[in-house]
Amino acid sequence: MSNIPIYSSDPNPHTSPKRKETTANTAKTFPLFNFLPAELRHQIWQFALPEPTHPPSALIPHRKGCWVAKPIPYTGEAGQVNDPDGNYEIVFDMSLLDHVQIHTPLLHVNSESRAIAQKWAQRISAPRTNRLNEQQQTQAQTYNDDNSSEYIPPFSRQFDIDRDILYLVPDNIVDLILGAGDRLEQPDMNGKAARVVFSLPLVVVSEEVIWLEDEALVEEIMELFSIMGPVYIMVGEQLKWKEGGVQRWWDVELVSRRAFVWQWMESRFVETVEERFGSDEVHERIVQWCEWMGRVLTKINRTRFEMGVVRKMSQILITGGTGFLASTLIDILLSRGHNIITTVRSAEKASQVQSIRPDIPPHRLIIKIVPDISLLSAFDSAVVNDPPLTGVIHTASPFHYSIDNIKTDMLDPAVNGTIGILSSVQKYAPTVKKVVFTSSFAAMWNPHKPAGSKYSEKDWNNVSWEEAVSSPANAQGQAGYRTSKALAEREAWGFMEREKPNFGLTVMNPSLIFGPVVPGSLRNLGEVNTSNTRIRDFVAGKFREKCPATGSAFWVDVRDAAMAHAVALERGEVTDGKRYCLTAGGFCNREIVEVLGEEFPEVKGGLPEGEEALRDGEYPEGGPKYGFDNSASVGDLGLVYRGLRESVRDTVVSLRGVPE
Repeated sequence: MSNIPIYSSDPNPHTSPKRKETTANTAKTFPLFNFLPAELRHQIWQFALPEPTHPPSALIPHRKGCWVAKPIPYTGEAGQVNDPDGNYEIVFDMSLLDHVQIHTPLLHVNSESRAIAQKWAQRISAPRTNRLNEQQQTQAQTYNDDNSSEYIPPFSRQFDIDRDILYLVPDNIVDLILGAGDRLEQPDMNGKAARVVFSLPLVVVSEEVIWLEDEALVEEIMELFSIMGPVYIMVGEQLKWKEGGVQRWWDVELVSRRAFVWQWMESRFVETVEERFGSDEVHERIVQWCEWMGRVLTKINRTRFEMGVVRKMSQILITGGTGFLASTLIDILLSRGHNIITTVRSAEKASQVQSIRPDIPPHRLIIKIVPDISLLSAFDSAVVNDPPLTGVIHTASPFHYSIDNIKTDMLDPAVNGTIGILSSVQKYAPTVKKVVFTSSFAAMWNPHKPAGSKYSEKDWNNVSWEEAVSSPANAQGQAGYRTSKALAEREAWGFMEREKPNFGLTVMNPSLIFGPVVPGSLRNLGEVNTSNTRIRDFVAGKFREKCPATGSAFWVDVRDAAMAHAVALERGEVTDGKRYCLTAGGFCNREIVEVLGEEFPEVKGGLPEGEEALRDGEYPEGGPKYGFDNSASVGDLGLVYRGLRESVRDTVVSLRGVPE
């Protein structure tokens, strides 16, 4: 059985997400379950009970009153009074922090499930609340099935210094610093000798803390941190507290344990992670913090210290998960710490997505089946997730030139799929802050644009729906694809103007996409994506006699296009309301032939050769017909585009070993 959850949008009750989500519903879907012997039922529940997909750790906000005075025996150490009863430690008492609240992983269907759930709670040292008062019952989670309602009793455990993380924001970090001093000044400590003991191996501070402008306070904070373990800074979206101030699960990604490491001999911090998390401004502020911290560490002669970066774990929906671009995008976002939910058309496609990523944990890659994206409600169930979605990237849209009926083959899935995903997000995914939509350079294409002019984000393909369905010139082959992308993007911007949803929209307009395929994503060479087929066919010797016309003005590598989507998603408001022309520049088929011949001499015999054979694949007389302006993608997204040689070479290498 797959270890990656697969959900279906099929409305049939026997295949709905609720029915497939866990074996815990066996008693509902299999009426004879309760007639099985108790031992067998117990075994079924034991099998059904999963290990927690999240570590049993929690972020807990500090609150006042955690500093306590504890007597210590007289040892004759310097600074102690000669009185065994007058020596104290001012200790940060972890037991006074809020409890971590958790819940049973299974519903109360029968006594076996309850017994298993209690065993699960015992494994993570969670005492069970046996009786619920009326108020607790009101607050408890409920499971409604027809007219019945069952309560899930809460479990809780104390803060664990070895595995839990204390979270500090500007308000309570001041309380934390001053708390020990306040306790020392209380009347019962008069005339007593005391030392402050602070031991917290896991501390996270909110991004707000690093912007404190009180220099004395900042230095005091740094001196306090200097006696702790690593300090992590929460960048980007900050946590929202649940259940009376407790974050139930650890939903913060530990990006790096060693983002900034103190080099004692050199008296400086060394940055050990190339990738920058958060905005450039935040990154520079963290670097400045390291400089201030370095002065404190030097003063106290501290030899080891680390500062790291964490961020809230994001849940990103990517539609069209088996697509060429989406496959690369999934891998990039996973590598950048995002959790992925992706949609495919069938269970077979779901298995394909799973099989090529066997090492990805189930909670980091969830696959949902959406058979027909042309239905306006197709994504209604796909956008509902726990934890809820934070972003959506809509790549699903047909890309081929074999068109029989422009409306059913291209327009309905492209246009309805776009309207559908935006509507579903608006109605059922209120936590989504950003939608990135994959349009195309096709939506910018203008056949009447003067030669020598430049394409940019200002250009539009002005084809109308009426022209699309009535004119063969706009409904066949490559023109039909261009029409579908142009109309879909216009609908996306129209939706944003009409509905004014709570999320932002960014549109990507990649030109023809070349580049390597994700290993294992193709069963045979017949499944190569449309844009890479020309490279495949050149290598196979299909155009040995005559090089075909190029047919496209510009190109981009799939890795650069995917990275643009990822960065646009992460940079939030910087990219809201913008479209980006993604292109590395112009190309012609003759250039591809030349790269193939130079990089892969073994295929040279199957390539077209000579001026006559290559003429149709050359640039127009005078060079490329159009220029381009990709400065927005370079400036806003930080893209450094790959060259054609690298892209073609890597494409061929990735196709080696794929069966014919």
